[in-house]
Amino acid sequence: MATEEAVSRDRMSQLRRLVVIIPVLLFVGVGLLIPLSLVLIGALEATSTDRSAFDVVQSPPVPAVLGRTLVTAALVSAIALPLAFAIAHALRRVSPWVRSTASAVFILPLVLNLLVIILAWLLILEKNGLIGWVLRATTGDDDPPSFLFNPIASYLAMLYAIVPVMVLLIAYDLGRQHPSTREAAQLLGVSPWHVLLRIDIGQALPALISSYAIGYVIALNLYLVPEFLTGPQLTMLPFLVQQSVLNAFDLRTAAAISLLLATLSLVPLSALVWAENRQRS
Repeated sequence: MATEEAVSRDRMSQLRRLVVIIPVLLFVGVGLLIPLSLVLIGALEATSTDRSAFDVVQSPPVPAVLGRTLVTAALVSAIALPLAFAIAHALRRVSPWVRSTASAVFILPLVLNLLVIILAWLLILEKNGLIGWVLRATTGDDDPPSFLFNPIASYLAMLYAIVPVMVLLIAYDLGRQHPSTREAAQLLGVSPWHVLLRIDIGQALPALISSYAIGYVIALNLYLVPEFLTGPQLTMLPFLVQQSVLNAFDLRTAAAISLLLATLSLVPLSALVWAENRQRS
């Protein structure tokens, strides 16, 4: 009798898990896998100009934009990572209320619309904006140089959007580290640099890898930032997808470029996740 009751409870437990899992699987299947499959099918079909997907991704300006997108996302994420670690490491040493206030401040860019962030940086970087006012006040130059419409403007706005995410992820991981490890190293006379490299960075390495991967994916999707702040010289791959749909309604070309963009996102991300799992194990 007890065995039958245990089996019945086990079946009910499995049923409850299925009730939770099935909607998630349906959501993933309908919202992700099916659209990706349709994109793949559309990319493999001939485009409106009878070009294959391979012809599309090899024809100008796709190769140049592809390389520019990859370099931009990788570079911005690489710049953001040490900045985020330094901020998260500093937050570890402050009082709890300062840490909570800083966390709330870092959440603010995450809830702002991207166009609001772009407009803010337009106002900051223009000649009559904040940067121009500071340059006029410090150098006396009535006609300071403009920082708009060059790659630096886009990098600054992208960092503003990416660094807060990295800070929150790294700060959470650093908060889980036991302080006794640092204290023991300091009592043994280990230099602060060795403590930073071997303990702080060493223990947080999986979180750093995850933060870089997430920052890289976010940077790939910030394609509107270069269009407003830099111009055609920094056009990114998602913008070509948008133009294919809006200008010519060429869904086949858009699908081919989207497939390339998905590969650009998933392959490096998978490699970084694999490296993170190796590091954790």
